[in-house]
Amino acid sequence: MAPSTTTPTASLITTSPSKPRLPAPLSESTCIATTKERKYYRAPAVFLKRSLRPDEYQTGPDGATVHVPHLARERLMNEAAALDFVMRNTDLPVPRVWAYFESDGAYCLMTEAMPGVELSCLWEDQKPTVLAELAKHVATLKTLRSDRLGGPTGLVVPPVRLRSGGNGEELSGESETPTTLPSKPYVFCHNDLHQNNILVDPSTLKITAILDWEYAGFYPAWVECPAACYTRLGDCVGLEFQ
Repeated sequence: MAPSTTTPTASLITTSPSKPRLPAPLSESTCIATTKERKYYRAPAVFLKRSLRPDEYQTGPDGATVHVPHLARERLMNEAAALDFVMRNTDLPVPRVWAYFESDGAYCLMTEAMPGVELSCLWEDQKPTVLAELAKHVATLKTLRSDRLGGPTGLVVPPVRLRSGGNGEELSGESETPTTLPSKPYVFCHNDLHQNNILVDPSTLKITAILDWEYAGFYPAWVECPAACYTRLGDCVGLEFQ
Protein backbone atom coordinates (compact mmCIF):
# COMPACT_ATOMS: atom_id res chain seq x y z
CA MET A 1 0.00 0.00 0.00
CA ALA A 2 1.37 3.41 -0.96
CA PRO A 3 2.16 5.75 1.93
CA SER A 4 -0.41 8.41 2.66
CA THR A 5 0.63 12.00 1.93
CA THR A 6 -2.32 13.89 3.33
CA THR A 7 -1.93 16.99 5.46
CA PRO A 8 -1.23 16.67 9.21
CA THR A 9 -4.08 15.96 11.58
CA ALA A 10 -3.21 18.76 14.00
CA SER A 11 -5.30 21.87 13.61
CA LEU A 12 -4.11 25.16 12.15
CA ILE A 13 -4.92 28.05 14.47
CA THR A 14 -4.88 31.51 12.94
CA THR A 15 -3.87 34.65 14.74
CA SER A 16 -6.60 36.62 16.50
CA PRO A 17 -6.42 39.83 18.58
CA SER A 18 -7.29 37.94 21.77
CA LYS A 19 -4.86 35.07 21.22
CA PRO A 20 -1.85 35.09 23.57
CA ARG A 21 1.64 35.05 22.08
CA LEU A 22 2.15 31.50 23.33
CA PRO A 23 -0.40 28.96 24.54
CA ALA A 24 -0.41 27.72 28.14
CA PRO A 25 1.63 26.17 29.66
CA LEU A 26 4.30 27.86 27.52
CA SER A 27 5.42 31.44 28.00
CA GLU A 28 8.59 33.42 27.45
CA SER A 29 9.78 32.18 30.84
CA THR A 30 9.96 28.65 29.37
CA CYS A 31 12.24 29.69 26.50
CA ILE A 32 15.31 27.43 26.59
CA ALA A 33 17.24 28.75 23.58
CA THR A 34 17.33 31.44 20.92
CA THR A 35 19.29 31.20 17.68
CA LYS A 36 19.50 33.35 14.56
CA GLU A 37 16.74 31.14 13.11
CA ARG A 38 14.41 30.09 15.96
CA LYS A 39 13.19 30.37 19.54
CA TYR A 40 12.69 27.16 21.53
CA TYR A 41 10.41 26.50 24.52
CA ARG A 42 9.93 23.49 26.77
CA ALA A 43 7.44 22.51 29.45
CA PRO A 44 7.19 19.08 31.15
CA ALA A 45 5.31 17.40 28.30
CA VAL A 46 5.48 19.97 25.50
CA PHE A 47 8.16 21.29 23.16
CA LEU A 48 7.60 24.30 20.94
CA LYS A 49 9.75 26.04 18.39
CA ARG A 50 8.81 29.09 16.42
CA SER A 51 10.11 31.36 13.72
CA LEU A 52 11.51 34.74 14.69
CA ARG A 53 9.48 37.88 14.25
CA PRO A 54 11.10 40.58 12.08
CA ASP A 55 11.99 42.64 15.16
CA GLU A 56 13.91 39.60 16.48
CA TYR A 57 16.16 39.12 13.45
CA GLN A 58 19.88 39.20 14.13
CA THR A 59 21.32 42.68 13.61
CA GLY A 60 24.77 44.21 13.45
CA PRO A 61 26.26 47.05 15.54
CA ASP A 62 24.58 49.61 13.27
CA GLY A 63 21.17 48.04 13.81
CA ALA A 64 20.93 46.70 10.26
CA THR A 65 19.54 43.19 9.82
CA VAL A 66 22.34 40.76 9.02
CA HIS A 67 20.41 37.49 8.89
CA VAL A 68 16.91 36.77 7.58
CA PRO A 69 15.96 33.09 8.14
CA HIS A 70 15.42 31.19 4.90
CA LEU A 71 11.86 29.85 4.42
CA ALA A 72 11.32 30.07 8.18
CA ARG A 73 7.54 29.58 8.06
CA GLU A 74 7.57 26.97 5.31
CA ARG A 75 10.16 24.84 7.08
CA LEU A 76 7.98 24.50 10.18
CA MET A 77 4.92 23.78 8.06
CA ASN A 78 6.89 21.07 6.29
CA GLU A 79 8.11 19.61 9.58
CA ALA A 80 4.55 19.31 10.91
CA ALA A 81 3.53 17.42 7.78
CA ALA A 82 6.66 15.24 7.82
CA LEU A 83 6.25 14.21 11.46
CA ASP A 84 2.64 13.25 10.87
CA PHE A 85 3.57 11.36 7.71
CA VAL A 86 6.43 9.42 9.33
CA MET A 87 4.32 8.53 12.38
CA ARG A 88 1.52 7.15 10.21
CA ASN A 89 3.71 5.21 7.79
CA THR A 90 6.64 3.89 9.86
CA ASP A 91 7.62 2.81 13.35
CA LEU A 92 10.36 5.44 13.66
CA PRO A 93 10.47 7.21 17.05
CA VAL A 94 9.30 10.76 16.35
CA PRO A 95 7.41 13.30 18.47
CA ARG A 96 3.67 13.64 18.04
CA VAL A 97 2.44 16.96 16.64
CA TRP A 98 0.10 18.70 19.08
CA ALA A 99 -0.55 21.89 17.11
CA TYR A 100 0.86 24.34 14.58
CA PHE A 101 -0.30 27.94 14.30
CA GLU A 102 0.63 31.56 13.70
CA SER A 103 0.93 33.98 16.60
CA ASP A 104 1.83 37.66 16.28
CA GLY A 105 3.82 37.16 13.10
CA ALA A 106 5.61 33.99 14.24
CA TYR A 107 4.87 30.48 13.00
CA CYS A 108 4.82 27.93 15.84
CA LEU A 109 5.12 24.15 15.93
CA MET A 110 4.14 22.43 19.18
CA THR A 111 5.09 18.78 19.66
CA GLU A 112 5.38 16.14 22.31
CA ALA A 113 8.51 16.54 24.45
CA MET A 114 10.63 13.43 23.95
CA PRO A 115 12.87 11.70 26.51
CA GLY A 116 16.55 10.94 26.09
CA VAL A 117 19.89 12.67 25.68
CA GLU A 118 21.51 13.89 22.49
CA LEU A 119 23.75 11.40 20.73
CA SER A 120 26.59 13.87 21.24
CA CYS A 121 26.40 13.24 25.01
CA LEU A 122 27.38 9.57 24.72
CA TRP A 123 30.87 8.14 24.96
CA GLU A 124 32.49 7.51 21.59
CA ASP A 125 32.53 3.74 22.11
CA GLN A 126 28.74 3.80 22.65
CA LYS A 127 27.88 5.60 19.42
CA PRO A 128 28.36 2.73 16.92
CA THR A 129 25.47 0.86 18.56
CA VAL A 130 23.20 3.86 18.06
CA LEU A 131 24.39 4.50 14.51
CA ALA A 132 23.60 0.89 13.57
CA GLU A 133 19.99 1.44 14.67
CA LEU A 134 19.89 4.79 12.87
CA ALA A 135 21.01 3.14 9.63
CA LYS A 136 18.00 0.81 9.87
CA HIS A 137 15.67 3.78 10.33
CA VAL A 138 17.17 5.52 7.29
CA ALA A 139 16.66 2.34 5.29
CA THR A 140 13.01 2.29 6.38
CA LEU A 141 12.55 5.86 5.16
CA LYS A 142 13.95 4.90 1.77
CA THR A 143 11.15 2.36 1.32
CA LEU A 144 8.71 5.29 1.19
CA ARG A 145 8.56 6.47 -2.41
CA SER A 146 6.79 9.10 -4.45
CA ASP A 147 6.84 10.48 -7.98
CA ARG A 148 6.46 13.98 -6.53
CA LEU A 149 9.45 15.97 -5.30
CA GLY A 150 9.26 17.62 -1.87
CA GLY A 151 7.44 17.19 1.42
CA PRO A 152 4.23 15.25 2.08
CA THR A 153 2.05 18.28 1.27
CA GLY A 154 4.05 19.32 -1.80
CA LEU A 155 6.24 21.95 -0.14
CA VAL A 156 9.78 21.84 -1.50
CA VAL A 157 12.23 22.91 1.23
CA PRO A 158 15.69 21.87 0.00
CA PRO A 159 18.27 21.16 2.72
CA VAL A 160 21.18 23.55 3.17
CA ARG A 161 23.55 21.07 1.53
CA LEU A 162 21.49 21.06 -1.65
CA ARG A 163 21.02 24.83 -1.73
CA SER A 164 24.74 25.38 -1.12
CA GLY A 165 26.04 22.75 -3.51
CA GLY A 166 27.81 21.16 -0.56
CA ASN A 167 30.22 24.03 0.15
CA GLY A 168 28.39 25.89 2.90
CA GLU A 169 27.68 28.97 0.77
CA GLU A 170 23.97 29.37 0.14
CA LEU A 171 22.90 29.97 -3.42
CA SER A 172 20.36 32.62 -4.33
CA GLY A 173 17.78 33.21 -7.01
CA GLU A 174 16.60 30.59 -9.47
CA SER A 175 19.66 28.40 -8.88
CA GLU A 176 18.30 27.42 -5.46
CA THR A 177 15.81 25.05 -7.07
CA PRO A 178 17.36 21.76 -8.24
CA THR A 179 16.94 21.40 -12.00
CA THR A 180 18.90 18.22 -12.76
CA LEU A 181 17.61 15.38 -10.61
CA PRO A 182 17.62 11.64 -11.35
CA SER A 183 14.52 9.88 -12.58
CA LYS A 184 11.62 9.05 -10.30
CA PRO A 185 10.59 7.64 -7.92
CA TYR A 186 12.04 9.71 -5.09
CA VAL A 187 12.62 8.31 -1.59
CA PHE A 188 11.80 9.93 1.73
CA CYS A 189 14.81 11.67 3.30
CA HIS A 190 15.27 13.38 6.67
CA ASN A 191 17.99 15.65 5.23
CA ASP A 192 19.35 16.98 8.54
CA LEU A 193 20.64 13.98 10.48
CA HIS A 194 23.38 14.77 12.98
CA GLN A 195 24.18 14.09 16.63
CA ASN A 196 22.07 16.93 18.02
CA ASN A 197 18.94 15.67 16.26
CA ILE A 198 19.08 12.12 17.66
CA LEU A 199 17.90 11.40 21.21
CA VAL A 200 19.01 8.23 22.97
CA ASP A 201 18.21 6.38 26.20
CA PRO A 202 21.69 6.29 27.78
CA SER A 203 20.89 3.14 29.75
CA THR A 204 19.83 1.03 26.75
CA LEU A 205 21.44 2.96 23.85
CA LYS A 206 18.09 2.80 22.05
CA ILE A 207 17.03 5.79 19.97
CA THR A 208 14.10 7.54 21.65
CA ALA A 209 13.50 10.23 19.04
CA ILE A 210 14.67 11.57 15.71
CA LEU A 211 14.08 15.32 15.64
CA ASP A 212 14.10 18.34 13.30
CA TRP A 213 12.32 17.26 10.13
CA GLU A 214 12.15 20.75 8.60
CA TYR A 215 13.91 19.71 5.38
CA ALA A 216 12.35 16.26 5.05
CA GLY A 217 10.68 15.09 1.89
CA PHE A 218 10.90 12.97 -1.22
CA TYR A 219 14.22 13.42 -3.00
CA PRO A 220 16.79 11.31 -4.86
CA ALA A 221 18.45 8.92 -2.41
CA TRP A 222 21.79 10.72 -2.73
CA VAL A 223 20.29 13.89 -1.21
CA GLU A 224 20.06 12.24 2.23
CA CYS A 225 22.94 13.18 4.52
CA PRO A 226 25.90 10.80 4.06
CA ALA A 227 26.93 8.62 6.98
CA ALA A 228 29.71 11.10 7.79
CA CYS A 229 27.04 13.58 8.88
CA TYR A 230 25.67 11.36 11.62
CA THR A 231 28.72 11.92 13.79
CA ARG A 232 28.92 15.66 13.17
CA LEU A 233 27.47 18.46 15.25
CA GLY A 234 25.22 20.76 13.23
CA ASP A 235 24.39 21.03 9.54
CA CYS A 236 26.20 18.85 7.03
CA VAL A 237 27.44 21.59 4.72
CA GLY A 238 30.92 21.31 3.32
CA LEU A 239 30.58 17.58 2.58
CA GLU A 240 30.48 16.21 -0.92
CA PHE A 241 27.29 14.52 -2.11
CA GLN A 242 27.58 10.76 -2.29
